[in-house]
Amino acid sequence: MNVMQAYVDEQPAVLADVLAGQSQYALPTFPRVRRVILFGSGSSYHAAVLAAPFWVRALGVEATPVIPTHMQALDVVDTEGLLYVAVSQGGRSTNTYHQVQALRARGIPVIAVTESTDTPVGQQADFALGLPIGQETIGAKTKGMTATAVTLVLLALALGQAQGTAPAAWCADIQSGLQAWVGQLPEHLTRAKAWAQAVCPDLAPARHLYVLGKGAAYGAALEGGLKLLETTYRPVSCYEFEEYLHGIQNALDARSYLLCLMPSDGDAVRMRRLTDFAYEQGAHTYRISGDIQDRRGAHDLILPPAPHPMLEGLVYLPALQTLSAALSAYCGIDVTQRRYPDFFSRMESKL
Repeated sequence: MNVMQAYVDEQPAVLADVLAGQSQYALPTFPRVRRVILFGSGSSYHAAVLAAPFWVRALGVEATPVIPTHMQALDVVDTEGLLYVAVSQGGRSTNTYHQVQALRARGIPVIAVTESTDTPVGQQADFALGLPIGQETIGAKTKGMTATAVTLVLLALALGQAQGTAPAAWCADIQSGLQAWVGQLPEHLTRAKAWAQAVCPDLAPARHLYVLGKGAAYGAALEGGLKLLETTYRPVSCYEFEEYLHGIQNALDARSYLLCLMPSDGDAVRMRRLTDFAYEQGAHTYRISGDIQDRRGAHDLILPPAPHPMLEGLVYLPALQTLSAALSAYCGIDVTQRRYPDFFSRMESKL
């Protein structure tokens, strides 16, 4: 049994619960929010990257995703109207925990999104939202990460509505788009599984993978790269599409493996141009897209189009999780066992 894929397959039910529970958000009253900083590590940081654009639109302010150790470098002089959102699925990351403690000591409000409200991070925050995800015992988180990202989106909408800054029509579009996407997820997963089984023999010999994304899909690219690295124990590099074009392309040859999350906006033409060029150089290229014209063959995955352009990253994410589950199993890697069981305790990175 593929335990990781079993967790991925739970996502339609888990996310339906997340959406159903949003009406229970009893948010405290915050002063007018003028800036938001979302912080977390690993998958939690990637969830913040996925969700940050929704905070910008819902509150009409700057929303910055950041890892905790980079927070000191932020230009924060005036703390009036500053809101921090701590993101930690397990709620035990030491760097996130200590940052929450330090912020609270300065009287700065902190919201936490975490596995449950009684995790160490959740207990330290002014307000905590738990995730209705059930058990997820393996280190490479899937349903928990997706649920975290969706919860952050819903929290942005709720806070924006409470502060009167979120456009009502836009909120309704995002809400209906999320509902439509969750309804489509079983079909997404069926297509992703067939695709993953088809490409695993070609991907298995790869010594280095590249994942490219842009815009709404960049957070999904970051998380997909991490999942593939966590589960297959090989280097994976993630690049924003435009950054890849400015030097990284010099490593492109027949030994290259590129996973490209195709955008639905005007840059789709340019990313197709890149994938065609890579293909001409003999590189192994794989497109994940919501547009049927991106299908060259079995190596390309075509999903139903995103119900809203801002949801594109969430649409692509389960496919990358499915590929990680399938490729690790194909390579004989047991993801239920940590590769280095004492790593977190020796590095003191988890409480």
